[in-house]
Order: sequence, then structure tokens, then C-alpha cells
Amino acid sequence: LDLYMTYAEGFDDAAFDQAVKEALSVVKEGMTDLEKAIALHEYIVLNCAYDYENYLNSTMSPNVYSAYGVMVDRAAVCQGYALAF
Repeated sequence: LDLYMTYAEGFDDAAFDQAVKEALSVVKEGMTDLEKAIALHEYIVLNCAYDYENYLNSTMSPNVYSAYGVMVDRAAVCQGYALAF
């Protein structure tokens, strides 16, 4: 499985790569596509918090809108969850 990412400068590529590897470790050989999707979904929702308080206060980091926010910062909003998945 090859993964190619593009995003703004200033992110820690090594941390993102490591986080993606960790997330993908829940996908096991022999899983159906549905089982893979469920496993990745569960990984994301169990390892990332919805940044609701900062959302309410309009003090969110731009990272919450990205897969980086989900995978590295472990805080995101809907857009970040969708992009990470």
C-alpha cells in the first residue's frame, strides 16, 4: 500500500508518517474491505478527540481541518476526520 500526502509546509512529516503506520497496523491480512473500513474508523474515533471546545470559542488550530490534526495532534473537526479516513 503506497500513500502519498500533500499538505502545507511546517508539519512534521516523520510524525505524520509514523502515525499513519500506526493507524494502518489495525488492518490485517485477510480482512474484507468492510472490515478494513470499520477497523480504520474505530482507530480514528478512539484516537482523536473532536475539538468541540475550541470550535465553540473559535480558537481552533488550522490543523483540526486536516488529516494531520487527526493523526498527529489527535484533535480535529469533521473535515479532519473525513480527510484522515
